[in-house]
Parts: sequence; C-alpha cells; structure tokens
Amino acid sequence: MGLKKMIISELCGGLGNQMFQYAFSRAMSLKYGKKLKITYTTLPGQSIHNGFELSKVFSLDVDIATFNDIRKVLDLFHTSSVFRKIVSNRQYCFFRHKFFVTEQELYRFSDEVFSNSDLFLSGYWQSENFFLDFQDVIRKDFSFSDCNDDRTLGYLNKIKRGLSLSIHVRRGDYISNIKAASVHGVCSIDYYKKAFSIISKKFPEINVFMFSDDLDWVESTYRSIIPNMTIVENIGSSSFKDMYLMSNCHHHIIANSSFSWWGAWLNPSRDKSVIAPKNWFVSPDKNIKDLLPDYWIKI
Repeated sequence: MGLKKMIISELCGGLGNQMFQYAFSRAMSLKYGKKLKITYTTLPGQSIHNGFELSKVFSLDVDIATFNDIRKVLDLFHTSSVFRKIVSNRQYCFFRHKFFVTEQELYRFSDEVFSNSDLFLSGYWQSENFFLDFQDVIRKDFSFSDCNDDRTLGYLNKIKRGLSLSIHVRRGDYISNIKAASVHGVCSIDYYKKAFSIISKKFPEINVFMFSDDLDWVESTYRSIIPNMTIVENIGSSSFKDMYLMSNCHHHIIANSSFSWWGAWLNPSRDKSVIAPKNWFVSPDKNIKDLLPDYWIKI
C-alpha cells in the first residue's frame, strides 16, 4: 500500500487569514483522505502581525511541512516563497507547477487531481463555502486554548450576564500601511451608527462590548454615541482573546476584517444577528458575494 497523499497549505497574514487558509485545507484533507501539513510564509514588506498563531491560539497539533516536503510535492524552484509569489500571478502561471494550486485556478483542477495527487495550496479562501461541509470539525479545531486568565474571565462574565453585542473597529495597519489603506480602507462612523441603530431597535437593552486595535480613538469617537459600552482591552500578542470574547457575544457588528468575521462565525447560535459592511474593499469592483454568509445583514 502506497504512502498517504499530502496537502501542504501555505499560511500567511494575521490570525483571521490563517484561519481561512487552514479551514479550507483541513476540509480538503478530510474530503480526500490526505495528510495535512502547514507552512507559514512572510515576504519582504508584508505585515507579519503576530506571526504564526494557530498552534498558540487554538488546541491544534499542526504538522509543519519541511523543505523536503515542499520539494517532494512541487520542485526545487517552488521551495522559494518569492518564486511562489511570482507564479501565483496569472501573468506567470505557465511557470507554475501543476500541483501548485492557487485560489483563482482552483476550479480548473478536477476532483481526480485532488484525489490522487500531493498538492500545495496557496490562497486566501475567504468563504465558508470552502469548508461548510466540515464546519463541526472546524469549530472544534478552533477551540481557544489560553483564555482562562482573570481578566478575560472577567470580561466573559460581563458578556454572559445579559444580552450582548460585539462591535469590532479595525484601524491599525488599515490606516498606517499605505497599501492596506488603499485596498481595505476603514469602515465609516456612519456605518457603525447605522448598524448600531438596527441592533438597538431590535434589542434595546443590549450590552455593548467594543473591540479595537485603536482603543483611545474608539473611546473618544464612540463614547458619546454608545455611552454604556464596555471597551475590551486586549492588544498585541493577547489580541486573539478579543476573538474569543466576540464569539461569546450574542450578536455582532463586524469590520471589514477577517478577524471579526471569525469572531462572529464562531458564535454557533442560529439566532444571532450579524451586521457586516457590504463594501469590504475600497474598490467596489471586487466580488465579495461568497465572503459574507447569506444570512448576515450587509449595509
């Protein structure tokens, strides 16, 4: 009997992006009975956020791909992350190894290729459609492992005390990084006002918990709009605890951020209300139809 075939998944970016990339590759490994290995890549000029976080944040025992694993699936040229970045561009796709699967090329590969070949996956895969058939496994995999400190439990007790709403305000590199600002932009104050108006009309007594990477700005901007809000203070290497606490809230207003996308998605309640920005990117031409679940409210 031959060796079990392998999927190597290339992870990059912050925690939210890593979760999308893992979830898709985990689903593919389960569907096709392949061994899953992970490699984490940063390129010159990229924001590395907090680095590779999956095994720190969740109770995951991930198998890290070696140099020889990558060379086995692809070839010597593709062991270079810079080369992989180049050939991910459609302009240079003719240099791409046939088992190097990029996001825009995914559906050009047949089920037979997924079934019978080692594969290297590189993309963002930001849609629950990629892993929805295995959502119970994904939710179990994304069980937080280090959220039992007194401070986090204190916030959790407040959240559980009544009906709760998480609001996530993403600023950080969306403001300070020129490239990120030009691609993503930040959600407007009007967006949050409108979203909060919708929620507060449905749930007048709801308790509001604000999460952000710019706490002082949130305090000065939103205290007059939402006077009874609780600002949750987790930053830097502890910021993943924000996602944990978000997922324990009953309802959600998210930013155009994969981080708060997961904070809302990990709430398993079928009765939750999630409000998301319909303009996820600065450019209105980008198709985000599959990014936001159908039952979420887009404004």
